[in-house]
Amino acid sequence: MKQYLFLILIAFTAYTGKAQLKMIAKSTYAYNGVNFFLQDTSVYFNNPANTNPVHEDFVEAYNYAIYDSSHYYYFNQATQQLDFITRSLVTFDAGFAHQTLATSYNYTNNINDTKDDYTNFYTGNNLDSQYFEHTIISPLSTIFYSKNYLHYTIGNNNDTTWYVSFQNGNYFKTTKYVYTYNAQNLIDETFVSESTDSITYVNKIRSKNYYNLANNIDSIVTFFWQNGNWYKYKKDLYEYNGNNMITSKEVLSFNLATQLYIPSGRRQYARSNGTLLDSTYHQSYDQIALHYDTLNKYGFVHTNGLLIRSHAYTFNTGTNLWEPTQGVSVINYYYNYLPNATSNISAKSNDFFLYPNPCETYLHIQGDLVGEKFVIYSVDGKFIQSGIVGTNRQIFVQTLPEGNYFFRSEKDGKRIQEIFLKQ
Repeated sequence: MKQYLFLILIAFTAYTGKAQLKMIAKSTYAYNGVNFFLQDTSVYFNNPANTNPVHEDFVEAYNYAIYDSSHYYYFNQATQQLDFITRSLVTFDAGFAHQTLATSYNYTNNINDTKDDYTNFYTGNNLDSQYFEHTIISPLSTIFYSKNYLHYTIGNNNDTTWYVSFQNGNYFKTTKYVYTYNAQNLIDETFVSESTDSITYVNKIRSKNYYNLANNIDSIVTFFWQNGNWYKYKKDLYEYNGNNMITSKEVLSFNLATQLYIPSGRRQYARSNGTLLDSTYHQSYDQIALHYDTLNKYGFVHTNGLLIRSHAYTFNTGTNLWEPTQGVSVINYYYNYLPNATSNISAKSNDFFLYPNPCETYLHIQGDLVGEKFVIYSVDGKFIQSGIVGTNRQIFVQTLPEGNYFFRSEKDGKRIQEIFLKQ
């Protein structure tokens, strides 16, 4: 656990500038039916010159940022230590406009045993080709690689892409995607075919896109190829709010016998102020009762419009209760500056951290705060609790209602603050 605390401490203190917001760490907690426990954590590093905003997108509560490097650790429950799993390095071209190379070094028992390389080639702003290679370090051998090629129309629309796969150095197959566009330069149809000799292609899948007046995808109809004919397979239906943000995606399966669409699954999105993703509901359709059942739901917590935590819940049909999802249950996101991080803390004199987070009974304090006053506030600024940090460095919080809270204290004239979740 000390290794984990030190890891996150580095993430908090390594970036103090506020030139551009960067996610610098992420931690995942799993649930075993009784308790939450740390499952993994990642730390992300950024070149100060990498200020291209196209590499970051937190709108849909998922992180799409491309970082210069990252370290990924998995918590070993047997040893109670974090095992080093992956170290990734990313290279950009001039101006950080395009990612040209990404290399992942994979570790087993803290020994680098394999390596993955992703290389991108560009002409102007167009991605021309990609190369992926998976290599065993010892004995040195490449066991798998693939090459992707992209072709563009005169209007710079990607109209054809070839995904060529190899195994043990031998050609395996090619999957080809052909795109057509409508008058608004939006994808109209997609044709997918495969070849085992790179010459003769067999049809596999075709999809047709339909758009609303705002040019958002209204529906997608998918067909499969069989015995020389295209047959309907499914239809995806999308709904949006007044801000053109998606609020629902429904999947309908096509019944060839009845020639009718049958509801299959649905994902609904609830948004705060019509933009920020507040929660999602994953539903399956009960063909007997003829209604949707919500089996999984996800909640997202934002501070000042920025995602700081996500929660996963699963419906227990035996008890008819919602329970934290076993496996990935809570994900915490940390940034170079954010209200949920420590502030004005020096790595040389402090190692402040709260754990476990989420907590249920006791909130433990890592750091030299014994004898210091502390205050707990709700996220809307209401006073909740105060006291003095004792020698056991723990605070009883079992009586607090479930929710997010701010812990605040001071040390040597420096303010300390962190957000924690009470389950």
